[in-house]
Amino acid sequence: YVFIIWDSSPFYSSPMLIVRLLQKIGKEIMKRCENYINVDRVFSGYIISTKKNIDQSIKCCEQWKDSYTELVGSLRENSNVPLLPDGAGIFTQIDAFMQRCRDLQDIADCQAQFARWLDGEKAPVPNIGDGESPLSTGLENIEQIYDKCLQSLYEVKHTILDPSDSSWNDNYQKFRLGVNETENLVEKVLNEAFETVTSVKEGVEILDVFHQYTPRQRIRQVYEGK
Repeated sequence: YVFIIWDSSPFYSSPMLIVRLLQKIGKEIMKRCENYINVDRVFSGYIISTKKNIDQSIKCCEQWKDSYTELVGSLRENSNVPLLPDGAGIFTQIDAFMQRCRDLQDIADCQAQFARWLDGEKAPVPNIGDGESPLSTGLENIEQIYDKCLQSLYEVKHTILDPSDSSWNDNYQKFRLGVNETENLVEKVLNEAFETVTSVKEGVEILDVFHQYTPRQRIRQVYEGK
């Protein structure tokens, strides 16, 4: 349909006008994807189902880009057909929107790893032995630090999927710094837990407790060294 408009319509006969039309199509795609993604559910702990919607939205945007790129390529092979503009400037907003979706994916992963959310249900704090053990206390501290940095994002959640709102970038960077602090604490608690290990059984139990953090590369390196 884009090519038919480009080839036949006198109202979109210049590159500038067709680019504007393509940008409008992109904005409509973003709008539909935004309506499909419920940001509140990520903050409420519905991780599995919401990540699925985010993945599908990213794929939708990528398919739009790929389809247009394939169309431009096929037209170049036919010298008798006027060339459509390449993707420069057309997909700037779409690319920014997909990055925001990936930011939201990262938040969802943090919810699962640091706060133990799956899909509306929260796993209890893992425990070995006495409920007042240093390990249990350390795990609770990890979650408290993470919850604190997450709260700052919750207050600006309405900006996440709006690429035109650049304030999100600063807020997300602050969140990433908080996540880095959380990872530092996980490593500290893990190392301290192994200082008191007296048997293979205890070591395996501790590794089982910390396995939820292993999707994070830094923590996985420490974990695999135990």
